[in-house]
This record gives sequence, C-alpha cells and structure tokens, in this order.
Amino acid sequence: MESKLIELVTCAKNGNMEAFSELIMGYEQDLYRIASIRGLSENDIDDVIQITIEKALKNIKKLRHPEFAKTWLIKILINNCNKFYQRRKYKEENVEDFENQTSEKFCEEIHSKLDFYNL
Repeated sequence: MESKLIELVTCAKNGNMEAFSELIMGYEQDLYRIASIRGLSENDIDDVIQITIEKALKNIKKLRHPEFAKTWLIKILINNCNKFYQRRKYKEENVEDFENQTSEKFCEEIHSKLDFYNL
C-alpha cells in the first residue's frame, strides 16, 4: 500500500491529474468524517473539502514526504475547517452587532421624531 501511495504522490507531483484524483478518492471518506466531526453543516463540509482539494492540488509539489500524504491532506482540511468556522463566527457577530445597532438607531430616530408630549 505504501509503495502505491508513494507512486501516486510522485505522479501527482509531476502533474498527473488521474493520480491526484485517485489519491484524493482514497482519502475521501476520512476527509468527510473529519470535517463532520468539526461541526460543519453538509453544505459547509462540501465547501471545505472542495477548498482542501484545490489547495492540495496547488501545493502538491511542496509535499516532501509522500508517505505523509494523508496527514498532509488532513492538516489542510483542519486548517480550512478552522478558517471556515472563524469566518462564520465573525459574520454572525457582525450580523448581531448590526441588528443591535440598527434597532437602537431606529428607536432613537423614532423617539427623536415623535414627541408625544406635544401632540
């Protein structure tokens, strides 16, 4: 198995897309399982795995030790999960801030425009 892995990685590093696809497909279930453990939704899991595959393809030539291809892919996946989670958290915080500011400003505007005592 390890010799086949090293061969796939070597071919993928040389630009063989079929070898790269076979390499990724060999770890597809592992990537999915790890992404789902990270608490992402189905759509988010698909997005994170797609981003991981793109980054792996772009950086496969930097992989120095073919025998660690699985560890390398998982590390890319975890980093992408963390980035995805941080972006989602940041967006949620900004939406909450916006909603709070909007409702406060709206209430202030209404109170300033409506003077119930002088009706």
